[in-house]
Amino acid sequence: MHLTPATYGQIMKTIHYAGDAILLNDELADAVVEYAAALARVGSSAELSVPVVIEDGSILSASMLLGPASQLIATPAPGAKESGADPELLIEITRQTALIGTIKAEPIDAAPQRGADDYGLE
Repeated sequence: MHLTPATYGQIMKTIHYAGDAILLNDELADAVVEYAAALARVGSSAELSVPVVIEDGSILSASMLLGPASQLIATPAPGAKESGADPELLIEITRQTALIGTIKAEPIDAAPQRGADDYGLE
């Protein structure tokens, strides 16, 4: 299934994780996969609680441990009723992912800066 702006946000996704599968809101599922990839890039891990939809349609919280060895596969679940959206959690996961991707510049050489007078130019 190809997602277009008109269909994105209208389906659910199944995340296959640790030999099991959980059903999540599609945007949240994408954010979880991106977060796991960012953690893996830096060799880090994090615990994450997400709302999942169970067979009877109710929503429960599931805890996941994401790290360098996490192998996640997210697949569309178009027959599932849209549920479990959590805009605040989506913002927080996106923020955490962005923080991991932030590169901090540090000086290579901490030698003192020289001015024009150091070279006899003044």
